[in-house]
Amino acid sequence: MTPADFEESEYRGPLYNQLERGNHLVWEPGQVFEKHIGIDRAAYVTDPYFWDLHDLSAPMSGVILRDYDWHYIWEKRLKNKILPDFKLNLFLQAKRPHAGTRPRGKVKKAGIVGDYWKFEITRHQQVALEQMEKTLNGNAIVCYAAPAFHTQAALYEHTKNQSIVPSSSFPPASALTGHGAWYYDNGGLSGVANPDFVRVEFEPLQTRIVSLMERTRPRSVNARESLHDLASALIRSTSEIQEPASTDTWFQQLLNRVDAHISSMTELGFRDEEYIQALRNYMQVRAFCNAYRLDWLVIGKGA
Repeated sequence: MTPADFEESEYRGPLYNQLERGNHLVWEPGQVFEKHIGIDRAAYVTDPYFWDLHDLSAPMSGVILRDYDWHYIWEKRLKNKILPDFKLNLFLQAKRPHAGTRPRGKVKKAGIVGDYWKFEITRHQQVALEQMEKTLNGNAIVCYAAPAFHTQAALYEHTKNQSIVPSSSFPPASALTGHGAWYYDNGGLSGVANPDFVRVEFEPLQTRIVSLMERTRPRSVNARESLHDLASALIRSTSEIQEPASTDTWFQQLLNRVDAHISSMTELGFRDEEYIQALRNYMQVRAFCNAYRLDWLVIGKGA
């Protein structure tokens, strides 16, 4: 099979952009700063090619946003309730597929007969996703995301046409327990997992999002509390992994870094306990996503 000629990161960018812009029920948590500091997305770029384009030999010196007093943004957002809280969430594990044209054996018998794609399931990631979904107890959608195309030209075309979401497969992590790979022949609602090689069908991602909102009873909880609950649940889920992998160890190291940063803020005289706790929880969720290579979207309507 032929690997996709674009990287996961090239696919993830337009995928999440279209998920956010094409769906009023999901939003990226970083939007809490939108309309206040003029930044939508940011990345630390070290590739010299990028800086050569701007006649610079090295990355520009800059600032660290957390060094500034941004808590007024958080407080204003919470009071106005422009954005929903963090009670319901969508976690996606993007995958780079391999493409094939002649399915054989059990894959063909399962109904895939033409062009198809496949991605490998990494065991330690799958275990983490399963534990996370179990611990979040129905308050999150946890699934993979993989394109039903593999060329750079197709990626550009779907980006331009805003068609990446319908041209992607979103199998739930829970449906792939015990499996090593996922085969699919379109961006639709089914695929084949090995070693069982039985076709698995699931609802569209949009339907799952709407269903999650409809079946979840409202709770009297604010954004700070729901963010704390989310962070605590993610940390608790990793403690239940029986055979920790290097990724699990890396997550613990990232949590130690979060604690060190919060401690330094306290030592420097920062005394807004509510803001510090909210920042700690936010950084803990981000650390989880960093360690397990997940992207985090929040589900809900702004009020």
